[in-house]
Amino acid sequence: MALTQLPSVGAHRGLTSETGQNNCFLNVIIQSLWHLASFREALLGCDPATVPAPGAPPADARVLTALRNIFRAFQQVRMRCAQHCTKNDMSEQRRGCLVKQ
Repeated sequence: MALTQLPSVGAHRGLTSETGQNNCFLNVIIQSLWHLASFREALLGCDPATVPAPGAPPADARVLTALRNIFRAFQQVRMRCAQHCTKNDMSEQRRGCLVKQ
């Protein structure tokens, strides 16, 4: 899986889905979670190693860590996109940016 680049600002649209990978379902879930502000803020502010219940499988922390890393990448894209649009005095609607507040 890779993040798809937007050529104009170097922003990402989401996970790519190569033929046969069927990542589109995962992409929908990740983007839906991203748009839940309280979930996004909680995940970005936590230490995934401390979140799973005692005795939980190590995979639980690995999944949270992977999701937090994706969210951090999305957050960086949001910041780059905002800087680009501010610098070029472009509104969100005019630029067609996929990274929204």
